[in-house]
Amino acid sequence: MTELIAMAAMAIVSTAMAWWVVCTQRRLKVLEENIGICISRIGVKLSGLHGALDALLQAIKAHAPKESGRLMACVHARRCVITALSSPEEVQRQEGIIAEALDGVAGIAKRHPEIGEDPAFCKARKSVQAFQTMLRASHAQYNESVSMLNREIRAFPNCLIAGILGFRKCEHIAERQEKKRAEGRAERRADCAPARQGKGLRRHRITA
Repeated sequence: MTELIAMAAMAIVSTAMAWWVVCTQRRLKVLEENIGICISRIGVKLSGLHGALDALLQAIKAHAPKESGRLMACVHARRCVITALSSPEEVQRQEGIIAEALDGVAGIAKRHPEIGEDPAFCKARKSVQAFQTMLRASHAQYNESVSMLNREIRAFPNCLIAGILGFRKCEHIAERQEKKRAEGRAERRADCAPARQGKGLRRHRITA
C-alpha cells in the first residue's frame, strides 16, 4: 500500500513538472516570437525610411547630381533587408548607413542653399522625419519585448530550464543619440587622461 502511494505521488509530481516545463516553454516561445515581430516592424519602418531617403536624394539630384549619385550608390551598395531573424547589430548598421547619408545630404544642402527651397526636397525631408519618429516608437516596443523575455529567463525557477530549452537573453537596441553620447564621454576621458598624466609629471618635477 505504501509503495502504491509513493508511486502515485511520484506520478503526480512528474506530471506537474512536465506540465510546468511545457507551460514555461510556451510562454517563453511567445515572448521570443514577439521580439521577432517587433524586428519585422522595424524592418518595415527602415524600408520606408530608405524610400524617403531615395526621394530626398532624387530631389537634390537636379542641384548636385554627382554628390547625390555618390551618396545613392553608397547607400544602395550597403543596404540589406531587415527580417524577423535579423539581429540588433544589423538593425543599427542599417540605421547608421541612413544617418551617414542624411549627414551627407545636410552637407550638400549647406553648399547649395537653393535645395532648401525645393518643394520636392521639403516633402521628402518631412517624410524622413515621420519615418524616424515611427522607427523610435518601434525601438521602444522592441526593447520592451526584450526586457520582458529577459526578466522571464532570469526569474526563478524559469532560469533552471530556460537555457536547456534553448532560450537566451536578447540585446536591446540602443538609440543612436545614446551611443553618440557614450562615445563622446569615452573620447573626453581619453583626451583628459594625457592631460592628467602631464599634470602629475609637472608636480613630480616641482617636488624634485
